[in-house]
Amino acid sequence: MKTWKDGEETASQLKEDEALILFMAKRGMYSYIPRMWLIPELLNKSLPDKNYLLIFPYSEYDKNSSEKRSVGNHDDFMEIGNVIKKIFK
Repeated sequence: MKTWKDGEETASQLKEDEALILFMAKRGMYSYIPRMWLIPELLNKSLPDKNYLLIFPYSEYDKNSSEKRSVGNHDDFMEIGNVIKKIFK
């Protein structure tokens, strides 16, 4: 996908047995675009019966959280992508 419109068209054409997986970015990351914050609401409103997964980068650590793993670097995203690829292969 090269444009925002390409992404919208791809999402709107999801079949029942397909899923959309998006790696999100936070402000300040190279891959961040300002319209990105609209994606969760757009998907919830436009695709309520479709499968999608949004993966957000690690931003803050809560000392009281039992979760010890964070997703905050390129290798983590690559690992998640490879696992997901194996699931849907």
